[in-house]
Amino acid sequence: MERRTFLLASAASLVAAPALAAVPRLSEYVVLLGDRTGSATDTASGLSLLGGAFDDPGSGVRLFRKVKVGRTGRVRYRLTRTIDPAVTTSEGVWFNVGLVWGRNPGTLDPSINNGDVAIAPLFKGFRITHANKNTVTPAASDKMRLKTYPSRTDIRPREAQVTDLFAKGVPHDMELVWGAGVVTLHDRTMGLKQSFQSAALKPPSTGAWLMWYASPGGGFLLGDVTVP
Repeated sequence: MERRTFLLASAASLVAAPALAAVPRLSEYVVLLGDRTGSATDTASGLSLLGGAFDDPGSGVRLFRKVKVGRTGRVRYRLTRTIDPAVTTSEGVWFNVGLVWGRNPGTLDPSINNGDVAIAPLFKGFRITHANKNTVTPAASDKMRLKTYPSRTDIRPREAQVTDLFAKGVPHDMELVWGAGVVTLHDRTMGLKQSFQSAALKPPSTGAWLMWYASPGGGFLLGDVTVP
């Protein structure tokens, strides 16, 4: 497992990737496998890796980069979806990127429930939800949105909320930028952005851990990750 890498789509896709792009190894991340009700085996949903999907249908997969990022910075990556389910649950199918600080994710038991309810008391920080396909209640969660740890509801988007649905198999060049209490998620492919501002979004001077969080059912592929 340690030798697997995140793969965008195929060898052909990687030829077209930016020259300085990097495909991170799984060994660079702390991995939490959901609420342990799923199989965590090679099934056709979740966050895909070379050699097959690596997921827990019970509660998705959460990854924490072991090397911290600074109080200000950016991460660029490419994201697509290989599976586009015709019907989803009331929570939809989603992918998230964020920063957390406080407790070191590397100290967590790999079998811990990685859902937001279980994770929220352990960290400070945030995640931004990307495109969310929700066929049951689309109006409830089909836009880019922020969730904080601990949970709070008073941080509003600085612009009108953006609906940014990913087409099956179409790569989107993404960028998360943070600093001075402002975090912005850009979809460079679509020319869209969503930003939020609050003192609660400022990482400490000691830095923060980059976090990815993928739901079951979406077949998301992640690649070409660069962290300056």
